[in-house]
Amino acid sequence: MTTLTINCELQIRCDRLLNRKPGAPLVFKRVKFDFDSTPLPAAEEEWTVDSEDSVETIQYGPRFWVFRAQIIRPAGHGALDVVLKIDPTGACEAACKNEVKAYRTKGTALQGNALPYFYGCFQAPTGAATVTCLVIEHCGKPLQKNFHELDYAFAGKLLLSVATLHACGLTHGDLNPRNVRVLGDTPVLIDFESSESHTCGIRMMTVPGTTRPTAEEYGCAELHSLVFRMGLWEPGSLFCYHVQLLLKGSTDRLKFDSAYLAKDLIETAEDIKLWIPSYCEPYEREFMEHEAEHLFKELCKERILTWGTDTVSERTTRLDIYKPAAS
Repeated sequence: MTTLTINCELQIRCDRLLNRKPGAPLVFKRVKFDFDSTPLPAAEEEWTVDSEDSVETIQYGPRFWVFRAQIIRPAGHGALDVVLKIDPTGACEAACKNEVKAYRTKGTALQGNALPYFYGCFQAPTGAATVTCLVIEHCGKPLQKNFHELDYAFAGKLLLSVATLHACGLTHGDLNPRNVRVLGDTPVLIDFESSESHTCGIRMMTVPGTTRPTAEEYGCAELHSLVFRMGLWEPGSLFCYHVQLLLKGSTDRLKFDSAYLAKDLIETAEDIKLWIPSYCEPYEREFMEHEAEHLFKELCKERILTWGTDTVSERTTRLDIYKPAAS
């Protein structure tokens, strides 16, 4: 059975959380679930992470600790550049198991392309909990753009990756920029905690610039949401968001408001300002009005590139939208 021994700062952090005896290496053993048909290696291997220099923190949160690390394997096998996704308390065991299922069943054929390689699930029983560690190939860099900022070429590749995942019988379940890596010019999907079995019912081609269909007409809610957020359909939408910042040290009020505004119906910055929440303090309204002016200027730049000299009134409105009643 393959073991993974962590003997560096990661082990010390686990010691503190789990009240383990300090100094003892944290030893994980590879586990296999009933749904996993992948055979385990016949020979026992010992994998180690023993150099703090090879460890980079990606996320250190309440649910998961995520690190980039170099795993040293027996002579002749070479090192592995991996991501260690650790559930330190055992509270996310179901989420870990669901992610393993995505990699080890329907997502197996996509590894090395749309998905990273999955090297196994390891567990270390402790007095307080069973610590789970998923070992996944480290690939590429984080996607640094929102979906609506992607160029057509990369957006098309991302759509194809998700459609291929669907064709294999899986949804992703949490499609956000943070769950997309970029390897060269290729998108790689990660984080399958919320993945589900899926029979894709998509009914039409995705043609940029055409009128946006409903999710029912399109046939697949997850792909429809992704294309919509990419802004590939006309008339498109302008995403406005307002966050009440804790500028005055208040801790009892933190509100989020958002709205999708049809671009064709925005004639002035005032059309955006209508969406500023009525409960805002004066200093908040001033900030949001400045934001609205900036959004409108960016929209004007976009129109010059795509519409030429056409004015808003000369365009055909193809998406109904309501505006909030005056308060």
